[in-house]
Amino acid sequence: MDDRRRTLAAIAILVGFFVLVALVGGMIFSGSKILSPVPDESAIKIIFVTPTAAPAK
Repeated sequence: MDDRRRTLAAIAILVGFFVLVALVGGMIFSGSKILSPVPDESAIKIIFVTPTAAPAK
């Protein structure tokens, strides 16, 4: 049973590694930003241009 758990762990690590490589390769190949902590300038402009709701009385 120990060999089976070790084999499953090794397969899971290999699959995770290949998924990570595929994601990084896809990001590099497409040249687009998938995950960006900083929004575009237009997104910031939309946040500040939108009117705020009047406070309830």
